Amino acid sequence: MKLLLVRPKNRLSLGVLSFVNVEPLELEYLAAVCNEETADYEIYDGSIDRQNFQRKYARFDYDAVVISGYINSIDTIKSDAAYIKQKSAGAKVIVGGVVAEVVPELLYSSDIDIIIHSGGFEPFRKLLQGGMSLDSCSGLRGICYREGERWIRNEREVFDIKALPTPDRTHFYTSSHRFRYLHFKPVAILKTSYSCPYGCNFCYCRKLNGGSYVFMELDQIITEIKSIQCENIWIVDDIFLFDRQRVAAFIERIKAENIKKQFIVYSRADFIVDHADLLAGLKEIGLEMVIVGLEAADNESLESYNKHTNGDMNRDCIQLLQQNGIECTGLFITGIDYRKQDFRRLRKWIWDSGLRIYTLSVFTPLPGTESYEVYKDRLISGEYSRYDFLHLQVEPSHLGRKTYYLEFAKVYIPYIRRWLKRRWRNAE
Repeated sequence: MKLLLVRPKNRLSLGVLSFVNVEPLELEYLAAVCNEETADYEIYDGSIDRQNFQRKYARFDYDAVVISGYINSIDTIKSDAAYIKQKSAGAKVIVGGVVAEVVPELLYSSDIDIIIHSGGFEPFRKLLQGGMSLDSCSGLRGICYREGERWIRNEREVFDIKALPTPDRTHFYTSSHRFRYLHFKPVAILKTSYSCPYGCNFCYCRKLNGGSYVFMELDQIITEIKSIQCENIWIVDDIFLFDRQRVAAFIERIKAENIKKQFIVYSRADFIVDHADLLAGLKEIGLEMVIVGLEAADNESLESYNKHTNGDMNRDCIQLLQQNGIECTGLFITGIDYRKQDFRRLRKWIWDSGLRIYTLSVFTPLPGTESYEVYKDRLISGEYSRYDFLHLQVEPSHLGRKTYYLEFAKVYIPYIRRWLKRRWRNAE
């Protein structure tokens, strides 16, 4: 059996940033399963492949195409699936990924055969073992499958993160110079947990795995870190700094194994503030950057997001990280109810806090989340490609769209001012 594993090439938009591009870890797990099941495969990575998908597909005959994408890839996935069926009607089209798990019905199409909605990579393994036949779909937990024009959704499959194979990173090593996060280049990614133990009402993460938070054992994490041939490792868990005991044990194992890497991780502000005594140890083992969902400068917005943090805690988080020589990247959400003064307040708060690196996202109610149920009747766009967190999906309450985008862009003034000052000092 010959398979093509695909990360779609999305249409260029404001959400495609040249200084952030990560390896397709989900495809590398699929590749590892293919290796174990002796299935031939190729990878098409739309983020780096210069040829378009149709040209790639037309070169060979494939028994199945497996596509993994996010919500902004839905239109591309359906378009690619239609092309596959036009060229070779007998090829199976299988889709997985975050959106397939949370809202698989968005992917229902006459050109897609199977959607993997739970169970990690084990349903894919069983499909391989069954030859991708319709008979193998009936009763297979973790998938939706199509019979004619009718979709059948089987029961959920439990995801055992401890049973994950070691990803086959051949694709990463071949093109490692193409994968980066800001000035970290190349950067490999590692995921050691799934779902999220918190309850932010705008986020997909807590919906994954049926809302059940699971994580790897420390031995499994250390083994994989040691196997990665890259100095920079971005641990892309939705929250890596979560459990004090787990973090302390991680620090000790990295020291004991004499592992020399640079790490990027995600954390909440309250963990940093409540466990500041761990920061020196984290810096010692190579923690260079913590990405923190600060979300907002005002407590009212933070409360509406169900964050259980506040503005003072966010500011303390930034200062504690900087005092320990660890860079903080702050993530913010601008509300659709923002007025000009709200944008100005956020801009001033960022400048006063000393935060050097940050990104803004337009509040986006994602299908499958609580916030979507609140705003679904106010959506202004049906284009999934615009779900990049930089396009408005709901009409602003107090500003016109052009004014909103202008005020959004002006929040980056502190970033530009600091960048110009650094350039000026370096030129002296």
